[in-house]
Amino acid sequence: MRGIWALLGEELRLSAQRAVWTAAALSFFGMAGVAALKMLPELLPEGAVLPVEMTASEAVRGYVRTLYQIGSLVSVMLGMDVVSGEVEGGTLEPLLSAPVSVGSVFLAKLAARLAALAAGVAASAAVTWCYAVSVFGPTDLARTLAASAYALLPISSGALCAAGASALCRSQSSSALLGAAATLGLFAASRVGPRWLTPFGRAELAYEILDGGLGGLARPIVETSLALLILLAADLAALLAAERMERWWG
Repeated sequence: MRGIWALLGEELRLSAQRAVWTAAALSFFGMAGVAALKMLPELLPEGAVLPVEMTASEAVRGYVRTLYQIGSLVSVMLGMDVVSGEVEGGTLEPLLSAPVSVGSVFLAKLAARLAALAAGVAASAAVTWCYAVSVFGPTDLARTLAASAYALLPISSGALCAAGASALCRSQSSSALLGAAATLGLFAASRVGPRWLTPFGRAELAYEILDGGLGGLARPIVETSLALLILLAADLAALLAAERMERWWG
């Protein structure tokens, strides 16, 4: 047990840099969206009706929209090297020589990357909120953070998909492509299948939170969490299959 916690602590330390560039990337796109909204009246013909409200709330709504798109891509990038990165770097065998199981190594590395994603989302939400308030005036910080926290659940599926792909692939590029394709498939499935089967099934709830709809969150959160647990189970199954194939191939 001590070996697992030591491994997790080391992975969290190594993921600090990932959290910084995640926050930087998401903050850049969030602030770019605020700047684009500010410039919108200058880009439209004179006398044209604005398609959106020029408020900080609308700017934050644009950030959450970006979070689902860019955040999912960043999530895939974070998860693509959970196993394949160690294989490419030749560090998998020394890592497995420690008194911990393959599953424990996988879960520790995945947990550290999800922690980096969560820290990046929280930091970028605060940065974008500050910029939006400075440009358009006040809006509720608590709602911004709550909506971002909920959006974190669906976009975490990118890291889970890429991590599962990395257990099956030997290269990070292949893991990224397969993980991105799987994440896109989950998003598409949210439009046709049962909502609880995909983490994106209740994505619109983040916008309701921004509008003050904080009631009735329990069921959507449970459904989204269930979909993520299904993905995690699929990841562990892929890891087990990959390990058995390695032994079979000798």
